[in-house]
Amino acid sequence: MTWTLDTGDGSLVIAGTGAMAGYSAAKPAPWSAYRDTITSVIIADGVTSVGSRAFYRCDGLTVVTMPDGVQSIGDYAFAYCDRLTSAALPEGLVSIGVGAFEGCDSLTDVTIPARVEAIGGAAFARCGGLTAIHVADGSEAFISVDGVLLNREGTELLACPGGKTGAYTLPDGVRCVADWAFA
Repeated sequence: MTWTLDTGDGSLVIAGTGAMAGYSAAKPAPWSAYRDTITSVIIADGVTSVGSRAFYRCDGLTVVTMPDGVQSIGDYAFAYCDRLTSAALPEGLVSIGVGAFEGCDSLTDVTIPARVEAIGGAAFARCGGLTAIHVADGSEAFISVDGVLLNREGTELLACPGGKTGAYTLPDGVRCVADWAFA
């Protein structure tokens, strides 16, 4: 992978072929020194995954663009990007990692693509502005009932958006509430 940051407008372009590396607190992404100035991330065609913690705490980040070829978003990839307002999830996406969008307070609406088979715990936890989680038609793994994410069978409540207001009654058939579902 290569990365190019336009310091004038804060756009970061990630290009290459294949999977992006995963990062950690001990080994942060090479652009992490600029995380306060990055305002947009453009992932180019050819990239097939977003690495763990790749954009963790990019405080200036407001928008992410991913091609349909991105199949996975790693653990905590966009966690605590508190100004992130738009992250259109690509149609080719199959998995979303643990805490992938945790703490993204400005995120208001998310649509899970139909091909997604796995969503890690706390993927949308602590998203205070998130009012609804939608699921694209054709999903074999998930449904959305009144903006709340459930498994396809409707037996497990996976995530209730942090910005959802008013009283909430669990739908009939729910037998399990996932950890962090109401965080």
